[in-house]
Amino acid sequence: MRFRRPLAACAVLLCMVGCESNKKAPRDPDLQPKGVISDAHRPINEALVRGYQLEQADNAIITQHTLYPYHFVAHSAELNDLGNREVHVLATHYRNYPGPVNLNRSDESDGLYEARIKTVLDTMAKYGVESGRITVKEGLPGGDGLSSNQVVLVVERMRKADNSRSGSGSSSKSNSDSGSGSNERANTKTIETSGGY
Repeated sequence: MRFRRPLAACAVLLCMVGCESNKKAPRDPDLQPKGVISDAHRPINEALVRGYQLEQADNAIITQHTLYPYHFVAHSAELNDLGNREVHVLATHYRNYPGPVNLNRSDESDGLYEARIKTVLDTMAKYGVESGRITVKEGLPGGDGLSSNQVVLVVERMRKADNSRSGSGSSSKSNSDSGSGSNERANTKTIETSGGY
């Protein structure tokens, strides 16, 4: 019996708070839709958005131009649905603009890798790409990268640019910089001799 009044008071307070939150706040006029709102436009808008998304995905496929083992049925040279879609996108582009197709080898055997190359070339031909317009090679997207010698040159140029911007500085700072610079050079020489990237 003791708790009935406090529970009733809490219930009344919760209802009042709930009612308060239902009051409409003034809306920002910039967030209000402009023009006539019609459900008839919804399918057109959805189709436009889907079209833009597909175009962006196709551009990414063309820029990357790389096929991986997951584009094939496992342990076979047959393209799966994703592989067929991406090869079709590449073929549509390569009919007008020739270019490379990178085929990531992964751990596949020589025979399977060669069969996958043949599948890609045959599928491209099926979609109307002349065989001389494309090259299939082992690789990854992004190009060859920089050699370690080129990295050392870039780092040295950046260091010179930083020194010219910072001015003469204090002598203690230049001593500590020269010490760390020799360590960095030793590290880059280690990279060079180990043949790493």
